[in-house]
Amino acid sequence: MMSLNNDILSLNLQIQNDQLQLDKDNALVKSILFKIDIISSFIRMMNRVLEKVTQHHRHHNQSFSKIYYTFIQNTSLTSILIRVMGISIQVPNSPNNNSIICMIGCTALDNIINQVKTSSLMCINFILKKKDILSENKNMIVNGM
Repeated sequence: MMSLNNDILSLNLQIQNDQLQLDKDNALVKSILFKIDIISSFIRMMNRVLEKVTQHHRHHNQSFSKIYYTFIQNTSLTSILIRVMGISIQVPNSPNNNSIICMIGCTALDNIINQVKTSSLMCINFILKKKDILSENKNMIVNGM
């Protein structure tokens, strides 16, 4: 993530200084695409793991496994998921700079950034929904329902 952030900051500076055209031939764009692809693979894997762990609970009507709690209580994982949502490239005078959706004009870069953000959001939703279900179940037990 740090290396990706450094590339994005460098690209942002180039764009501001040179009004750089963004395309897949730009060395920084290539580097960003490569690094985001790695992060994207990790996030997709996490999404599959969370899906499997929670699916097992649904089908077997059992309490959540220890591995599930390990995932949802892991601050490093949560930090990565949240930081992915903040990936953005600032194009001078663009009204899209404050949007969570990436729209910088380089289709390949826009697509991969938006895909990794979507996957990260799916992981966050898995964690939040299951925490809500957990809280509801605990409340029902405490309230004697």
